[in-house]
Amino acid sequence: IDVRGEIAIVFKQITTNRVVWIIAAAYACTGAVRQTIDQWFPRYLQEVHHLDMASSIFQWTGFLIPFVASAGSLLSGFISDRFFGGRRAPVAMGVYSLELAVILVASQVHGAMAVAAAFVAISFTANATHSLLGPAAAMDIGGRKMAGFASGCIDAFQYLGAGIAIQILGRVLDRTGYTYFFYYMIPFAVIGAVLMYTIAHRKSLKKEVFAAQKP
Repeated sequence: IDVRGEIAIVFKQITTNRVVWIIAAAYACTGAVRQTIDQWFPRYLQEVHHLDMASSIFQWTGFLIPFVASAGSLLSGFISDRFFGGRRAPVAMGVYSLELAVILVASQVHGAMAVAAAFVAISFTANATHSLLGPAAAMDIGGRKMAGFASGCIDAFQYLGAGIAIQILGRVLDRTGYTYFFYYMIPFAVIGAVLMYTIAHRKSLKKEVFAAQKP
């Protein structure tokens, strides 16, 4: 089966697609939260709670973060396919909202165990949207001929968002310490939820965006 696409047509169809950039912007928010957790949880536990890397809390946190990341990816995909007919945006919107709630709770906890649990819970939500918007939504939009390019455009924003967010977070931590660490992630969850709300009504990204194109 010939699934090749002309590069000029692929580039035009993807880069002029409004939905691609909405998802890419939300994906930047996912990257900002995901990398904040992945990159900073060791230093947070060490510097705020004075935990040694050999401690059971530290080691369990390091194990559970990638474990629940995989679980969140699988579960969000299952829910999207099983209960929403393959629609990604409504599920992603719900996960961003859950992420917001988890971050708000995390900002109020103080004990090392509670904070470690918060890191794990936030990682679950961040990676649930990661799998929905990166590979899954890109395949829905691009189909067999354009999925790779669509995924590349969207996925690039995860790292762009993370790079900018981590730079700003470093400056915030230099000035205020860890006081606003969890609060810093709140805007990303809110923006992600709002962006997904704007396209949550779409029944099929591929059909609505490429109505005149054969699959």
